[in-house]
Amino acid sequence: MEVDKDHLHMMIETTPNINLSDYVRTLKSYTTFHIWKKYSSYLSKCFWKEKTFWSDGYFISSIGEVSSDTLKHYIENQGKNT
Repeated sequence: MEVDKDHLHMMIETTPNINLSDYVRTLKSYTTFHIWKKYSSYLSKCFWKEKTFWSDGYFISSIGEVSSDTLKHYIENQGKNT
């Protein structure tokens, strides 16, 4: 995982029978709950809508013909030239 200014990149290995949109929805829900649990006093000052954290959108792509090493290099170097 690598964090950029306004988004993050994650490389996730999963089985082909996993519904990726359900996976992302669960990941966002789980992390939102725990982030708010730990930082609620700060977040309540920053977010006008209670208990929100992530934006609605996301992008998923398989690595296809790219090696996992190439993808790891891409993720690790996000935002370093800006």
